[in-house]
Amino acid sequence: YESRGEVDYWSFIKGRNLEESFERAYLLSFLITDGYVDVRRNPLKNEIKLIPRERKAERKQPASLVIVMGGEAG
Repeated sequence: YESRGEVDYWSFIKGRNLEESFERAYLLSFLITDGYVDVRRNPLKNEIKLIPRERKAERKQPASLVIVMGGEAG
């Protein structure tokens, strides 16, 4: 983790291939939903940061964030 405990989303999910990246993103979505990871989005810098939590956080106002991943079909 970086000094502030943040990790770049794209660096975190990047796998050896597209399939592994999709799997990592899918599994991460459960950690986010369950409150073990927070997401901070900075649209001005086009950044998405992940912040791990030591304890599960209760989500008072759940929100959705759509992230588009590219790839070849077939």
